[in-house]
Amino acid sequence: MTNSITILYILCPSQSGSTLLSLLLGNQPQLVCAGELNIFAQSPERRQRLRALRCSCDQLPWQVCEFWSAIDHYLQQHHQLSLAELDVEAKEATIFHQHNKWLYEAIKAVSGKSIIVDSSKMIIRFTRLRAAGFRVVPIRLQRKPLAVVYSWIKRGAQWHPEDRGHQWWNVAEHYTTFYKTLNKVSSHDPPYRISYDQLAQQPAMTLRQLLDQLGLDSTDLQLDWSQQKYHHLSGNPMRYQRNPTIEADDRWRNGLRPAQQKAILFITLPTLLDVRWLYLLWKYPIRAFLRMRALFFGLKDEEQRPSANRSATGLRNNDRL
Repeated sequence: MTNSITILYILCPSQSGSTLLSLLLGNQPQLVCAGELNIFAQSPERRQRLRALRCSCDQLPWQVCEFWSAIDHYLQQHHQLSLAELDVEAKEATIFHQHNKWLYEAIKAVSGKSIIVDSSKMIIRFTRLRAAGFRVVPIRLQRKPLAVVYSWIKRGAQWHPEDRGHQWWNVAEHYTTFYKTLNKVSSHDPPYRISYDQLAQQPAMTLRQLLDQLGLDSTDLQLDWSQQKYHHLSGNPMRYQRNPTIEADDRWRNGLRPAQQKAILFITLPTLLDVRWLYLLWKYPIRAFLRMRALFFGLKDEEQRPSANRSATGLRNNDRL
């Protein structure tokens, strides 16, 4: 049954617009999107998050949502395992394959759709799914680095303690490292590319182009996700909006100082130019800049002090430059 399931996997750093893209994709009649499915894992941090999550359908706890309750019932009936007991990030390869297979099959059975959007974003999950034999179609989503960095440090104070307080230069480095790693792991399987900024400015045209590239029907394009119920877990709070507006967020223009903007553009230049060999050339200039920044100017950004644990944001999941 798993061979009949196609997974559209969104790849991008946090704060890049994956929630918007997944909602728009899930709004199309042939697709189903349930959010960031890597939330069903057994790490203490993920279990704590999962207990507090609300489904986007009625903003109720996911445990009482009709959709997720049906998936939970399917799993218990067919595999004697509840949703809360799944470990889709299991280190052991057999369990990883088995639990992801069961989850995707349950989503297909309940939704009646065989194309599932997984907006988990993390590269390591994508590579493991592909290695486990799943039919995974990668979608590379990219947003302007200035917007990503600003959104990350601006909204970070509201996040889980393990997600808070990353310095802006660390986020910029992660942005570059993320796409460097993505280029490396997808060199033989280039992902479909989509620009968040283009999606926000021209949603109909951009989404139609993506669907056409994926070989999916784009004639009956749906953009207003408030017209039907979604069961999107985790991600941006915009999934709760009932009067959605799609527009580019340019608050970074006033939120980042000119010197910060120039430094961020310097750190992310290889990705901006999209030149693979430039990542190697830029390795030591970036490291030198980051060390000087931390050594001489770190005290000026005390209000953005980095946290000790960086695992939840995915900063540890990619190779360093």
